[in-house]
Amino acid sequence: MVDPLLALRHRNDLVRLLRTWQDAHDYADRHPDEADRLMAFREKLSVLRFREAEKGLFYPSLREQGPLLEPGGVLADNLAAVKRVQVHLGMVKPGAPIPRVDDEPLRLALGRT
Repeated sequence: MVDPLLALRHRNDLVRLLRTWQDAHDYADRHPDEADRLMAFREKLSVLRFREAEKGLFYPSLREQGPLLEPGGVLADNLAAVKRVQVHLGMVKPGAPIPRVDDEPLRLALGRT
């Protein structure tokens, strides 16, 4: 989730951040023990505690995120469903906007336009 104005003003930085995020995960896949040590140290945890905290977490790759972020995709559907519940509960008015899903930074990070 990124503030829309920040995403527009810093599009190239966002693309670099996505690529760096993917590079970090690729590195962790290739060097799991070293990556766990580094991340545990950063989080001030033992490696064992860090690994316990990570159990069950799934980090989809940038490629796997494509279908989630495409217009009319999973995220857009989920945002619409949340709004319907919020309207039903009286938390928002029916005409309230739904955040726009923008997959362009992801496509750029993957080298697609």
